[in-house]
Amino acid sequence: MDRPTHVAPGPPAAGGHSVEEIKTALKALIEENAGIPASSINDDSTIDGDLAMDSLSFVSLQVAVDETFGVDCEAEEIEKRNRFDAIAELIWEKLQAEGGPPTQQADDKPVRVIDGRRH
Repeated sequence: MDRPTHVAPGPPAAGGHSVEEIKTALKALIEENAGIPASSINDDSTIDGDLAMDSLSFVSLQVAVDETFGVDCEAEEIEKRNRFDAIAELIWEKLQAEGGPPTQQADDKPVRVIDGRRH
């Protein structure tokens, strides 16, 4: 059953990022920081259930989201949203509120954080 989304994915977000583009980037971050294949992540996948992220993976993801998108997402906000699509919408909303993502070079890759250090 399809669930309605809270944010319409139609028009691009600030900086030209749509919710779908954010989902693609977020899947890559989860794969890099938690070792969960992007192909196994669905809109209704949950952080604490389907993806079974441990606390270290969760913190690494939080830091990578902040650095990749240039928005400050508190752990409580992410935990409250819990579902993959809702987390992507949170990032989209923050980009709207803050005026868009930071300028990135074409060769920028997702940030991987291991033991509190960026790799």
